[in-house]
Amino acid sequence: MTFRHASTEQAFLDNRKAWLLKCMRNAHLLFLSVPTVLGLALLEFHYKGDHELDKECPGVIEQIGVIAASWVVFNIIVITITLTPRCVNCFTTKGMEIFITVESLCTMFIMYISDKTGAPKLQGVDARLCFRRMEGPEPTFCDTHVVLVWAIAQMSLHLFFPIRWRILVPAEMLSVVFYMLVLSSSTEGLSDAAATWVMSTVLVAVCAMGKRRLEYQERLSMLMFISEKTLRFQSEFILSQAQLQKKAPSPSSEASLAIDTRSLASAPLSQYIFGKDGEMELDVQLQAILQLGKVEHWIIEPSQLQCFPEVLLGRGVFGVVILGDLCGAATAVKLPFAKQALALDDLSNEIRILRRIRHPNIVGFHGVCVLTSLQVMVLVEEYIHGRSMASQMKDKKKPCERCKVSWHLARRVQCAAVPPQLEAYRCPRGLEA
Repeated sequence: MTFRHASTEQAFLDNRKAWLLKCMRNAHLLFLSVPTVLGLALLEFHYKGDHELDKECPGVIEQIGVIAASWVVFNIIVITITLTPRCVNCFTTKGMEIFITVESLCTMFIMYISDKTGAPKLQGVDARLCFRRMEGPEPTFCDTHVVLVWAIAQMSLHLFFPIRWRILVPAEMLSVVFYMLVLSSSTEGLSDAAATWVMSTVLVAVCAMGKRRLEYQERLSMLMFISEKTLRFQSEFILSQAQLQKKAPSPSSEASLAIDTRSLASAPLSQYIFGKDGEMELDVQLQAILQLGKVEHWIIEPSQLQCFPEVLLGRGVFGVVILGDLCGAATAVKLPFAKQALALDDLSNEIRILRRIRHPNIVGFHGVCVLTSLQVMVLVEEYIHGRSMASQMKDKKKPCERCKVSWHLARRVQCAAVPPQLEAYRCPRGLEA
């Protein structure tokens, strides 16, 4: 069960990566408490003195202690890796899914060999001799608590972690087979062991079907979101084209062409915004842009926008693009360099076109944030998940994707050769050939 387009499937996995990382970190923090409780119980059992564990099974305590210590060290290492962004970026979503699945199987095995029934068996000793009491009733041995622990692990893996259901299929089959091997040496009767195995198998099957249904609903929700967004862009584009055909712009001046007949701004105002005079004062031009934006409703207040300079999305000729947050939505914020005159002309030219364009293959234009006191203007656009053009072209594993990108680049260069140009682009390093 995958999307038809590889780009949609990759976007689906990228959206689940942050959630998967958070769940994995919280799970390992919880797992740190398990060896602690096991160690305290072992110490209490060892020093209480009402069992003959030291006499009959001298290696069981050492075995359980080594397992608990190793488990603590492993969880600390995993938590440290999940808290390091450089290490997290080295893992793909599929790699994290496989790692968590394999780790769940190891957890089931560790819980069994740490049990009072499995630990003596690993040493080749009878469990009844190890846990024989000096006084009082003899202890009972059953596999019910082992089944409950494995059931909790299976349900957590299917419901708590956002892992695709087909990744979990091998783990489900191995858990059923492994539990069958455990029951082969069970202290319970054959009928009770078989009934327990059947119930655990049914539980695993129900979890698998529920996981598949849940993933299907998530993919369907994403398709509905993409379809709704595409239809919205298409309808806005068709509406803008119909209004342009209804009222053709007057060719009397370049300013009136830039603003078009629907704009309520005057010709002197458009001259300050889209004029080519290099001696124009920056504060006057910013005030004109602010006034035009308020008329056309694309001015963003500084209090509504939050920028994250540490997350660099791209770099161009006149500025950089960083990650932003507009009223809770992730956006791409375009900041100019120190040469404000050149950068302002470039951003003004981009505003002149983007404020009227609506197309599924063009990023959405949210608006402009103007800081008149600092003489700075930033563009706020739609944030798109994906790879950079340089990494896409240098990927040797996907030659077909490189051909598609090259074809789209050729079409883009052809369109950019016809005025008006949207903006100036700097070719990524290593793509000049």
